Amino acid sequence: MQSGSTITAELLAADVSRKKMLPFRSQITARSRDEFDGWVRHDGEEIIIVLSGAIEVYTEYYEPVVLHEGDSLYFDSTM
Repeated sequence: MQSGSTITAELLAADVSRKKMLPFRSQITARSRDEFDGWVRHDGEEIIIVLSGAIEVYTEYYEPVVLHEGDSLYFDSTM
């Protein structure tokens, strides 16, 4: 389990070697965009699947989108 000021994340399938992806289950603890220091970027791609609640997702080049339970979003994580 990894904790930060805005997200708590748990690496899934940690014992599987030679993965081509890193699956995480995360809990967003931030309650507003103001709690983030800036854009979070890294190489690769991400998928968000909302298990419960709702989240507003901001990206550098697109309008914000609100995702609800059962919704998903796949995106380039360099933006």
